[in-house]
Amino acid sequence: IPFTMTFVISGTVEVAATVVVMIMVTWQVVLVAVPAVIGVLYIQRYYIASARELVRINGTTKAPVMNYAAESMLGVVTIRAFAATNRFIQTNLQLIDMDATMFFYTNAALEWVLLRVEAMQIVVIVTSSILLVMLPAGSVAPGFLGLCLSYALTLSSAQVFLTRFYSNLENYMISVERIKQFMHLPSEPPAVISDRRPAPSWPSEGKINLENLRVRT
Repeated sequence: IPFTMTFVISGTVEVAATVVVMIMVTWQVVLVAVPAVIGVLYIQRYYIASARELVRINGTTKAPVMNYAAESMLGVVTIRAFAATNRFIQTNLQLIDMDATMFFYTNAALEWVLLRVEAMQIVVIVTSSILLVMLPAGSVAPGFLGLCLSYALTLSSAQVFLTRFYSNLENYMISVERIKQFMHLPSEPPAVISDRRPAPSWPSEGKINLENLRVRT
């Protein structure tokens, strides 16, 4: 999370600096940049509402895969003894497919928002380029025009970079939420309960009772 926050801050500064440079050369860009920023924020909010739930669901589908694999490795002798290898393999594949499906949905949602954010920024870039061409000759120094255009070309990639890491930061916060939930779970009873321990002489005698025992030959 700290590294992602650093990337978010640096991306925000880069996007803001790019827009400021473009506005200083052609202030008319504000007419398109402001609606584009509002549109990007709306798209991000729309995406994050769904992305959080997808990450939560993905967290619940990932744990069974790990637990099932660990339990299968611990009980591999028993599984082979009862000839249940194929059944355990199929169950494991089903759990992996379920987890991979949610992982795919999470990444597909991220690509969905990045595509729309990039389209919004391309509109700003095209508008800025058209305004630069329409400026009267000599009104702005050619060096400033080149500077504005070069910054405009990096706006799309900078915004995509910012959106990606901001979305990842929002998704990573789900892990903090899960840790908080685990912190408030009721603790399990201790392994040894003093009030329910058997007598020191237990067992006083050894005896095995077999009821309805059937042995397969």
